[in-house]
Amino acid sequence: MKRNPNKTLLIICEGVNTEPLFFNSILEEIKIGTYAIDPIEITIKPEPRIVEIVETKKYESFKIERKKQVLRKAISVEPFEPKGPPPLKWVLNGQDELKDGTYNEVWVVFDHDNHPARKEAFEKAGEEIGGRKVNIAFSSMAFEYYLLLNFEQIYFPFNRTECRTTGKNKKSIECGSNQNSLDCQGKECINGYASSKGYWNNSKGVTSLFPLIKTRLQTGFENSVWLRAQSNVRETGIEIYNRNPYVNSDELIKRLTGNSWTWLNIGESYNFRQIEISLDAAQMKLVNNSNVTEIIPAAAFTKVYSNGKRKTFGDRMLLYPGDTFVIDLLTEKSYEHLYSIFYFENKNLMFSI
Repeated sequence: MKRNPNKTLLIICEGVNTEPLFFNSILEEIKIGTYAIDPIEITIKPEPRIVEIVETKKYESFKIERKKQVLRKAISVEPFEPKGPPPLKWVLNGQDELKDGTYNEVWVVFDHDNHPARKEAFEKAGEEIGGRKVNIAFSSMAFEYYLLLNFEQIYFPFNRTECRTTGKNKKSIECGSNQNSLDCQGKECINGYASSKGYWNNSKGVTSLFPLIKTRLQTGFENSVWLRAQSNVRETGIEIYNRNPYVNSDELIKRLTGNSWTWLNIGESYNFRQIEISLDAAQMKLVNNSNVTEIIPAAAFTKVYSNGKRKTFGDRMLLYPGDTFVIDLLTEKSYEHLYSIFYFENKNLMFSI
Protein backbone atom coordinates (compact mmCIF):
# COMPACT_ATOMS: atom_id res chain seq x y z
CA MET A 1 0.00 0.00 0.00
CA LYS A 2 1.33 3.41 -0.96
CA ARG A 3 1.45 6.11 1.67
CA ASN A 4 0.20 9.65 1.31
CA PRO A 5 2.89 11.13 -1.00
CA ASN A 6 2.53 14.57 0.57
CA LYS A 7 3.31 13.51 4.11
CA THR A 8 6.07 10.90 4.05
CA LEU A 9 9.79 11.31 4.73
CA LEU A 10 12.47 8.63 4.83
CA ILE A 11 15.85 8.97 6.56
CA ILE A 12 18.44 6.38 5.45
CA CYS A 13 21.38 6.27 7.84
CA GLU A 14 24.87 4.93 7.25
CA GLY A 15 25.39 4.00 10.88
CA VAL A 16 23.45 1.46 12.91
CA ASN A 17 23.59 3.30 16.24
CA THR A 18 24.69 6.94 16.35
CA GLU A 19 22.53 8.38 13.56
CA PRO A 20 19.38 6.20 13.89
CA LEU A 21 19.25 6.81 17.65
CA PHE A 22 19.79 10.54 17.16
CA PHE A 23 17.00 10.96 14.62
CA ASN A 24 14.67 8.68 16.55
CA SER A 25 15.01 11.08 19.50
CA ILE A 26 13.99 13.99 17.26
CA LEU A 27 11.05 11.94 16.00
CA GLU A 28 9.92 11.38 19.59
CA GLU A 29 10.10 15.15 20.19
CA ILE A 30 8.03 15.79 17.05
CA LYS A 31 5.38 13.36 18.26
CA ILE A 32 4.91 15.26 21.54
CA GLY A 33 4.79 18.62 19.78
CA THR A 34 8.21 20.00 20.74
CA TYR A 35 8.89 21.10 17.16
CA ALA A 36 6.25 22.84 15.06
CA ILE A 37 6.46 21.31 11.58
CA ASP A 38 3.73 20.26 9.16
CA PRO A 39 2.30 16.80 9.89
CA ILE A 40 4.49 14.20 8.24
CA GLU A 41 5.09 10.48 8.61
CA ILE A 42 8.79 9.85 9.21
CA THR A 43 10.59 6.54 8.82
CA ILE A 44 14.19 5.80 9.80
CA LYS A 45 16.38 3.09 8.29
CA PRO A 46 17.88 1.15 10.01
CA GLU A 47 14.74 1.16 12.15
CA PRO A 48 15.47 1.77 15.85
CA ARG A 49 13.86 -0.76 18.19
CA ILE A 50 13.39 0.50 21.73
CA VAL A 51 13.96 -1.88 24.63
CA GLU A 52 13.21 -0.62 28.12
CA ILE A 53 15.54 -1.71 30.89
CA VAL A 54 13.81 -1.93 34.26
CA GLU A 55 15.79 -2.35 37.43
CA THR A 56 14.30 -4.36 40.28
CA LYS A 57 15.16 -3.82 43.90
CA LYS A 58 14.61 -6.22 46.77
CA TYR A 59 13.35 -4.84 50.04
CA GLU A 60 14.58 -7.48 52.52
CA SER A 61 12.61 -6.19 55.46
CA PHE A 62 9.34 -6.77 53.60
CA LYS A 63 10.46 -9.86 51.68
CA ILE A 64 9.12 -8.33 48.44
CA GLU A 65 10.58 -7.20 45.17
CA ARG A 66 9.52 -3.88 43.61
CA LYS A 67 10.27 -2.49 40.21
CA LYS A 68 11.90 0.92 40.02
CA GLN A 69 11.30 3.44 37.24
CA VAL A 70 12.92 2.94 33.87
CA LEU A 71 16.51 4.09 34.12
CA ARG A 72 17.37 4.35 30.44
CA LYS A 73 16.53 2.95 27.05
CA ALA A 74 18.76 0.45 25.29
CA ILE A 75 18.31 0.49 21.55
CA SER A 76 19.13 -2.00 18.85
CA VAL A 77 18.33 -1.87 15.16
CA GLU A 78 16.73 -4.10 12.57
CA PRO A 79 19.02 -5.38 9.78
CA PHE A 80 19.29 -2.99 6.81
CA GLU A 81 22.03 -3.48 4.23
CA PRO A 82 21.33 -2.62 0.59
CA LYS A 83 23.87 -3.98 -1.90
CA GLY A 84 26.61 -1.92 -3.52
CA PRO A 85 29.54 0.31 -2.54
CA PRO A 86 28.92 2.93 0.16
CA PRO A 87 27.59 5.57 0.10
CA LEU A 88 26.20 5.06 -3.43
CA LYS A 89 24.09 2.11 -2.28
CA TRP A 90 22.13 4.27 0.16
CA VAL A 91 21.37 6.88 -2.50
CA LEU A 92 20.20 4.14 -4.90
CA ASN A 93 17.97 2.72 -2.18
CA GLY A 94 16.51 6.19 -1.63
CA GLN A 95 15.81 6.55 -5.34
CA ASP A 96 13.97 3.22 -5.34
CA GLU A 97 11.75 4.53 -2.53
CA LEU A 98 10.96 7.65 -4.57
CA LYS A 99 10.25 5.63 -7.71
CA ASP A 100 7.63 3.36 -6.14
CA GLY A 101 5.91 6.29 -4.44
CA THR A 102 6.41 5.00 -0.92
CA TYR A 103 8.00 8.29 0.09
CA ASN A 104 8.05 11.73 -1.46
CA GLU A 105 11.04 13.04 0.52
CA VAL A 106 14.22 11.06 1.14
CA TRP A 107 17.37 11.98 3.06
CA VAL A 108 20.55 9.91 3.09
CA VAL A 109 22.87 10.48 6.06
CA PHE A 110 26.50 9.48 5.60
CA ASP A 111 30.06 10.54 6.39
CA HIS A 112 33.19 11.13 4.35
CA ASP A 113 34.91 8.25 6.15
CA ASN A 114 37.06 7.68 3.03
CA HIS A 115 34.17 5.86 1.31
CA PRO A 116 35.08 4.82 -2.25
CA ALA A 117 31.90 5.98 -4.01
CA ARG A 118 31.32 9.45 -2.56
CA LYS A 119 31.55 11.15 -5.97
CA GLU A 120 29.13 8.70 -7.52
CA ALA A 121 26.69 9.11 -4.62
CA PHE A 122 26.57 12.89 -4.97
CA GLU A 123 26.22 12.70 -8.75
CA LYS A 124 23.45 10.12 -8.55
CA ALA A 125 21.59 12.14 -5.93
CA GLY A 126 21.48 15.01 -8.42
CA GLU A 127 19.18 13.02 -10.70
CA GLU A 128 15.46 13.77 -10.53
CA ILE A 129 13.03 10.96 -9.78
CA GLY A 130 9.53 12.11 -10.65
CA GLY A 131 10.53 15.71 -10.05
CA ARG A 132 12.25 14.93 -6.74
CA LYS A 133 15.82 14.28 -5.67
CA VAL A 134 17.45 12.35 -2.86
CA ASN A 135 18.76 14.80 -0.27
CA ILE A 136 22.21 14.21 1.22
CA ALA A 137 23.09 15.04 4.83
CA PHE A 138 26.88 14.83 4.71
CA SER A 139 29.55 15.12 7.40
CA SER A 140 33.32 15.10 7.19
CA MET A 141 34.87 13.15 8.65
CA ALA A 142 31.94 11.88 10.72
CA PHE A 143 28.47 12.79 12.00
CA GLU A 144 30.15 13.60 15.30
CA TYR A 145 31.62 16.75 13.70
CA TYR A 146 28.10 18.18 13.50
CA LEU A 147 27.60 17.29 17.17
CA LEU A 148 30.85 19.09 17.98
CA LEU A 149 29.59 22.27 16.32
CA ASN A 150 26.77 22.40 18.85
CA PHE A 151 29.38 22.96 21.55
CA GLU A 152 31.81 25.30 19.82
CA GLN A 153 32.79 27.02 16.61
CA ILE A 154 35.65 25.00 15.20
CA TYR A 155 37.24 24.50 11.78
CA PHE A 156 39.66 21.60 11.97
CA PRO A 157 40.38 18.67 9.60
CA PHE A 158 40.16 15.63 11.88
CA ASN A 159 41.40 12.39 10.31
CA ARG A 160 38.98 9.98 11.93
CA THR A 161 36.05 9.60 14.32
CA GLU A 162 38.05 7.80 16.99
CA CYS A 163 41.49 6.26 17.39
CA ARG A 164 41.71 2.48 17.63
CA THR A 165 44.25 -0.18 18.38
CA THR A 166 46.10 -1.82 15.51
CA GLY A 167 45.81 -5.46 14.54
CA LYS A 168 42.89 -7.74 13.72
CA ASN A 169 40.51 -6.80 16.53
CA LYS A 170 40.61 -3.02 16.55
CA LYS A 171 39.19 -1.40 19.64
CA SER A 172 38.71 2.20 20.68
CA ILE A 173 41.54 3.48 22.87
CA GLU A 174 39.23 6.16 24.35
CA CYS A 175 41.26 9.16 23.28
CA GLY A 176 41.12 12.10 25.64
CA SER A 177 41.06 9.88 28.75
CA ASN A 178 44.88 9.55 29.09
CA GLN A 179 44.57 5.79 29.44
CA ASN A 180 46.62 4.76 26.41
CA SER A 181 50.03 5.76 25.10
CA LEU A 182 48.47 6.12 21.63
CA ASP A 183 46.02 8.75 22.90
CA CYS A 184 46.00 11.56 20.33
CA GLN A 185 44.45 14.03 22.80
CA GLY A 186 42.00 15.14 20.16
CA LYS A 187 44.63 16.09 17.59
CA GLU A 188 43.57 13.33 15.20
CA CYS A 189 40.07 12.14 16.12
CA ILE A 190 36.78 13.90 16.83
CA ASN A 191 35.79 11.77 19.82
CA GLY A 192 39.18 12.31 21.44
CA TYR A 193 38.76 16.06 21.10
CA ALA A 194 35.20 15.93 22.46
CA SER A 195 36.30 13.78 25.38
CA SER A 196 39.21 16.08 26.24
CA LYS A 197 36.74 18.98 26.34
CA GLY A 198 34.19 17.06 28.42
CA TYR A 199 31.49 17.18 25.73
CA TRP A 200 30.93 13.40 25.57
CA ASN A 201 32.92 10.23 26.15
CA ASN A 202 31.44 7.68 23.76
CA SER A 203 29.39 8.26 20.61
CA LYS A 204 29.20 4.59 19.62
CA GLY A 205 27.02 3.30 22.44
CA VAL A 206 23.37 2.26 22.51
CA THR A 207 21.89 5.52 23.80
CA SER A 208 21.00 8.60 21.81
CA LEU A 209 23.32 11.61 21.81
CA PHE A 210 20.50 14.02 20.94
CA PRO A 211 19.80 14.92 24.61
CA LEU A 212 23.38 16.25 24.81
CA ILE A 213 22.65 18.94 22.22
CA LYS A 214 18.89 19.43 22.48
CA THR A 215 19.31 22.82 24.16
CA ARG A 216 22.24 23.76 21.90
CA LEU A 217 20.60 23.38 18.50
CA GLN A 218 20.66 27.08 17.61
CA THR A 219 24.39 27.18 18.30
CA GLY A 220 24.88 24.13 16.12
CA PHE A 221 22.90 25.63 13.25
CA GLU A 222 24.81 28.90 13.42
CA ASN A 223 28.20 27.19 13.57
CA SER A 224 27.33 24.79 10.75
CA VAL A 225 26.30 27.64 8.43
CA TRP A 226 29.48 29.51 9.40
CA LEU A 227 31.63 26.43 8.69
CA ARG A 228 30.18 26.01 5.20
CA ALA A 229 30.85 29.67 4.43
CA GLN A 230 34.44 29.20 5.62
CA SER A 231 34.79 26.03 3.55
CA ASN A 232 33.54 27.79 0.41
CA VAL A 233 36.36 30.31 0.84
CA ARG A 234 39.17 28.01 2.01
CA GLU A 235 38.44 25.04 -0.23
CA THR A 236 36.91 26.68 -3.27
CA GLY A 237 37.16 24.44 -6.31
CA ILE A 238 37.20 21.28 -4.20
CA GLU A 239 34.10 19.12 -4.42
CA ILE A 240 32.03 18.93 -1.23
CA TYR A 241 32.54 15.18 -0.88
CA ASN A 242 36.33 15.70 -0.76
CA ARG A 243 36.35 18.55 1.76
CA ASN A 244 37.45 18.26 5.36
CA PRO A 245 35.91 19.66 7.43
CA TYR A 246 32.46 20.06 5.96
CA VAL A 247 28.91 19.44 7.17
CA ASN A 248 25.44 19.98 5.82
CA SER A 249 23.79 17.43 8.09
CA ASP A 250 22.31 20.40 9.97
CA GLU A 251 19.99 20.92 6.99
CA LEU A 252 18.10 17.75 7.90
CA ILE A 253 17.94 18.64 11.59
CA LYS A 254 16.60 22.10 10.63
CA ARG A 255 14.02 20.41 8.41
CA LEU A 256 12.83 18.24 11.30
CA THR A 257 12.80 20.97 13.94
CA GLY A 258 11.34 23.82 11.86
CA ASN A 259 14.43 26.04 11.99
CA SER A 260 15.88 28.30 9.30
CA TRP A 261 19.49 29.48 9.12
CA THR A 262 20.99 30.71 5.85
CA TRP A 263 24.26 32.33 4.80
CA LEU A 264 23.70 35.37 2.59
CA ASN A 265 26.55 35.99 0.16
CA ILE A 266 27.47 39.37 -1.28
CA GLY A 267 25.56 39.84 -4.51
CA GLU A 268 23.03 37.17 -3.60
CA SER A 269 19.28 37.81 -3.21
CA TYR A 270 17.03 36.10 -0.70
CA ASN A 271 13.24 36.14 -1.15
CA PHE A 272 10.74 35.53 1.59
CA ARG A 273 7.02 36.19 1.13
CA GLN A 274 7.80 38.70 -1.64
CA ILE A 275 10.37 40.52 0.49
CA GLU A 276 13.64 40.69 -1.42
CA ILE A 277 16.83 40.95 0.63
CA SER A 278 20.19 41.56 -1.03
CA LEU A 279 23.68 42.40 0.18
CA ASP A 280 26.67 44.23 -1.24
CA ALA A 281 30.00 45.19 0.30
CA ALA A 282 28.55 48.11 2.26
CA GLN A 283 24.82 47.70 2.76
CA MET A 284 21.77 45.50 2.90
CA LYS A 285 18.74 46.35 0.78
CA LEU A 286 15.18 45.32 1.60
CA VAL A 287 12.47 45.59 -1.07
CA ASN A 288 8.83 44.98 -0.17
CA ASN A 289 7.17 43.54 -3.27
CA SER A 290 4.10 42.42 -1.31
CA ASN A 291 0.84 44.17 -0.43
CA VAL A 292 1.49 43.93 3.32
CA THR A 293 3.47 46.24 5.57
CA GLU A 294 6.39 44.44 7.20
CA ILE A 295 7.77 45.38 10.60
CA ILE A 296 11.50 45.07 11.19
CA PRO A 297 11.87 45.09 14.99
CA ALA A 298 14.56 46.99 16.84
CA ALA A 299 17.82 45.10 17.45
CA ALA A 300 17.07 42.71 14.59
CA PHE A 301 20.81 42.56 13.82
CA THR A 302 23.46 40.83 15.90
CA LYS A 303 27.17 41.30 15.36
CA VAL A 304 29.38 38.38 16.40
CA TYR A 305 33.01 39.05 17.38
CA SER A 306 36.02 36.74 17.25
CA ASN A 307 36.21 36.71 21.07
CA GLY A 308 32.66 35.33 21.28
CA LYS A 309 31.02 38.59 22.34
CA ARG A 310 27.85 39.80 20.62
CA LYS A 311 26.22 43.14 20.03
CA THR A 312 22.72 43.84 18.77
CA PHE A 313 21.90 46.87 16.64
CA GLY A 314 19.27 48.29 14.28
CA ASP A 315 16.23 50.55 14.69
CA ARG A 316 12.60 49.53 14.35
CA MET A 317 11.41 49.97 10.77
CA LEU A 318 8.12 49.86 8.89
CA LEU A 319 8.51 48.57 5.37
CA TYR A 320 5.41 49.58 3.42
CA PRO A 321 4.32 47.87 0.16
CA GLY A 322 6.61 49.00 -2.65
CA ASP A 323 9.18 50.49 -0.27
CA THR A 324 12.93 50.00 -0.54
CA PHE A 325 15.02 50.36 2.59
CA VAL A 326 18.81 50.46 2.65
CA ILE A 327 20.76 49.62 5.82
CA ASP A 328 24.31 50.95 6.10
CA LEU A 329 26.46 48.15 7.49
CA LEU A 330 29.87 49.80 7.35
CA THR A 331 29.15 51.80 10.53
CA GLU A 332 28.98 48.48 12.37
CA LYS A 333 32.11 46.97 10.84
CA SER A 334 35.04 46.05 13.08
CA TYR A 335 38.35 44.25 12.63
CA GLU A 336 37.20 41.80 15.31
CA HIS A 337 33.90 41.26 13.58
CA LEU A 338 33.35 37.72 12.27
CA TYR A 339 29.82 37.97 10.87
CA SER A 340 26.36 39.35 11.53
CA ILE A 341 22.94 37.75 11.89
CA PHE A 342 19.72 39.36 10.67
CA TYR A 343 16.63 37.85 12.30
CA PHE A 344 13.63 38.31 10.02
CA GLU A 345 10.27 36.53 10.26
CA ASN A 346 11.71 33.50 12.05
CA LYS A 347 14.55 33.35 9.54
CA ASN A 348 18.17 33.74 10.58
CA LEU A 349 20.29 35.29 7.81
CA MET A 350 24.03 35.24 8.43
CA PHE A 351 26.45 37.38 6.45
CA SER A 352 29.90 38.96 6.50
CA ILE A 353 31.13 42.12 4.77
